[in-house]
Amino acid sequence: MILEEGADLVVAGSSIEGNKATAEGGGISIIRGTVVVKLSDIINNKASEGSGIWRLDSHLYCERVSISGNYPGNVYPPYNIQSKSGC
Repeated sequence: MILEEGADLVVAGSSIEGNKATAEGGGISIIRGTVVVKLSDIINNKASEGSGIWRLDSHLYCERVSISGNYPGNVYPPYNIQSKSGC
């Protein structure tokens, strides 16, 4: 899922699974926006970097989210994440 620069995204009750990107963000890729993920799974995605969620100058908020099995990494960058019960 690639978002326009400056876009906002809410994912709820969803599964983002088995995607492959030739660049960043196999599951979600966002630049200068906000991503809110709740009650969802982001698993087994592949990309060059940030295979689950890749973001640049973006905010990430997670609530009860399982992010695992993404290669070579789940979330990039792995800091400035607001989380409630897992991300």
